[in-house]
Amino acid sequence: MIAQSVNQIEMVIDLAVGVIIGAAFGKIVDSPVKDIIMPVIGGIDTSAMRW
Repeated sequence: MIAQSVNQIEMVIDLAVGVIIGAAFGKIVDSPVKDIIMPVIGGIDTSAMRW
């Protein structure tokens, strides 16, 4: 009974840590994309492109 409860607590902690790491990684990736990649893509003139 106690081992099952401890196992559930560990699973909740692992999930919380995963969410925090995922959010931090999202911020790390978001910054270079906004500051470096998007200005380059935004500078391309797409009005002359025809499909």
